Amino acid sequence: MITETPEPRGPAILLLLLALVSACLAVPCLAGGWRVLPVLGYSSSSGVQLGGLLTNLHQDAGGAELFILNAWYGTKGALVVEPEIRFFGPGGFWTVGAAYRKRTDSKWYGWGNYGDEDSVALYDMEQQLLYGRYEKPLGGGFLLSAGLEGRHCVAYGFEESVLFDSSPSDERSSSWTAGPEVRLTYSTGGNTVTTLEAGGCWQAGDASYGSADCSASILAAVGGRTSAGLNLELRRHFRSGSTPFPFLPSLGGGDGLRGFAGDRFRGDWSVLANLELRRVLFSFESEEGAELGLGVVLFGDAGQVGDSLGGFAWDGFHLDAGFGLRSYVGEAVLRADIGFSNEGFGINTGFSELF
Repeated sequence: MITETPEPRGPAILLLLLALVSACLAVPCLAGGWRVLPVLGYSSSSGVQLGGLLTNLHQDAGGAELFILNAWYGTKGALVVEPEIRFFGPGGFWTVGAAYRKRTDSKWYGWGNYGDEDSVALYDMEQQLLYGRYEKPLGGGFLLSAGLEGRHCVAYGFEESVLFDSSPSDERSSSWTAGPEVRLTYSTGGNTVTTLEAGGCWQAGDASYGSADCSASILAAVGGRTSAGLNLELRRHFRSGSTPFPFLPSLGGGDGLRGFAGDRFRGDWSVLANLELRRVLFSFESEEGAELGLGVVLFGDAGQVGDSLGGFAWDGFHLDAGFGLRSYVGEAVLRADIGFSNEGFGINTGFSELF
């Protein structure tokens, strides 16, 4: 998923609005079972973003196979390549995938719930992932997912700054880890879609760390093509002191606070709330049978991080609000949002709804 966020301040709001529209109006190409959703976007952190989503669905009597490739390049040195294959059968679903992510001039704002948005330190990082996952429907709306993930990362090019002294971790060199992940999801359908989810993962090897999270969301039809949604999330990160620098927890931008810079707030605990009002403007079926459409979204976000669950406070929430566009191509959704906060604005694009 693309989760780049630009500088929260700047005079180029008109340019960003044009990029938002161009990202959502990308024309899908369909031929021979292949679907291509090209994307042209922009952020000040990665520059002009060129890439897209490539999918191919193959079905037979025994099940189906879905190939997905999410890839994009940013002219300031960012690169994301994420191939994935999903196998759908009568007993469950298998997923095998990998990811390569590179980002130059990543920004460190310090550890904690506050800090100065104008005071940042820069560094570069790379991540490589290899994972496998099995999902088993349990009946009654329950879905169990279990898998194994291997990770490699390295952080380098650190700018001289006292801001890095606030980091709980000094794990910057090349490190390899692997470990299990498990997730349980309960969902209901109909005019009101409710989803409850809980899961966690653990990594061991050159470092040892893990995380756990739970969430609850509801999306209800409020008439015709309009729906309203609410999402609540709570996350906990373990052993930050031994976590490699590129995998330290963060909140901001594509993580759910869309009016703030990416990785703006960092802490072991995080809480997040998202409220959205969605409206499908139009939709139609292509000659290949895929549903195409365009929609708009109004949203508000609230979130904060802390060192403990008891450390959260009502006056510690960071708030934003904004709007976005959605482009629908079959099951794929191209998301583009612009959010406004007391620190300026941020723009985020991705290949799925936030929740």
